[in-house]
Amino acid sequence: MTQLTSNNVLEEAMTLIYKRRQNDSHNSDIWSFHTNWPTHRNQIKEQLLSGQYQLSPVQTFDTPDAGRLTRWCAADAVVLKAFALVLGPLLDNQIDRRCTHLKGRGGLKGACRTLGAPIKHFRYVFKSDVASFYDSMNHDIVMQHAQTVMTDKRLLNLLHQYLNRVEVLKGNHRLIEQGIPKGCPLSPLMGGLLLKSLDDSISKDCFYVRYMDDWVILTKTRHQLRRVTKKMHQIMNRLKFKLALDKTYIGRIKRGFDFLGYRFSHQGIIGLAQKTITNFKERLSRLYESGASSQRVAQYVRNWMRWCVAGI
Repeated sequence: MTQLTSNNVLEEAMTLIYKRRQNDSHNSDIWSFHTNWPTHRNQIKEQLLSGQYQLSPVQTFDTPDAGRLTRWCAADAVVLKAFALVLGPLLDNQIDRRCTHLKGRGGLKGACRTLGAPIKHFRYVFKSDVASFYDSMNHDIVMQHAQTVMTDKRLLNLLHQYLNRVEVLKGNHRLIEQGIPKGCPLSPLMGGLLLKSLDDSISKDCFYVRYMDDWVILTKTRHQLRRVTKKMHQIMNRLKFKLALDKTYIGRIKRGFDFLGYRFSHQGIIGLAQKTITNFKERLSRLYESGASSQRVAQYVRNWMRWCVAGI
């Protein structure tokens, strides 16, 4: 908590949140909050240190691409960002390096490139992810995992508020008793922590890489594959998760499989997944239907092409 409430951490969190919201409308709370930041900073520090800080109800809104996202008030956004800035380096030492979505580990493209090199040395693959990963997280299980890396009751109380939050959608208030919010800097860290038991369970004689809740395990024998499959189901049951069956593939690598938007075989990345191409076409159609300018459409195509090439 001392580190979280330091001026350096709070100032960095404020700078990042202000940069993200500097294009907000004129009635956004970020403007008055930024203008009176020194006063707000002192109040936040005092409340955090005394354990009295209370998160406000969080606004939620639906998006066509990312689903339902959350938007905290300016003060809460800064506090949660500061929490993530402090927690990130701590978890970096706790979570297996084969989990690539944490900062500085290569991200999505790093996971794809890491998978492409050794794949020719294996015969079988177990590829899957968690169905409705964020929405299905059990709060008690999240708190149990959090208590293994932090002991400060003030931090745990703040985390509990983040989990058992009140969401506001079109004026309706709802207490959330399961799941974590999308669009919050703490959420990727909680996702990494909750699947730590999965990371730790994979033996070194298999290849393994995970990006958030998407993972691939490569094995050389059927016996290893059966053992891994049994272990996955045990871990998912313990964490109260379910595998996304439509995104699960268990079998020979030579048949090919999709992972993080790309198609893989024994040669590594051999192209884009069909779903990636379909999503691109659908998004392009929506841009045309919404009357987007030719410059906006061209920019979207360029960005998509860069994304495709970056993973290869």
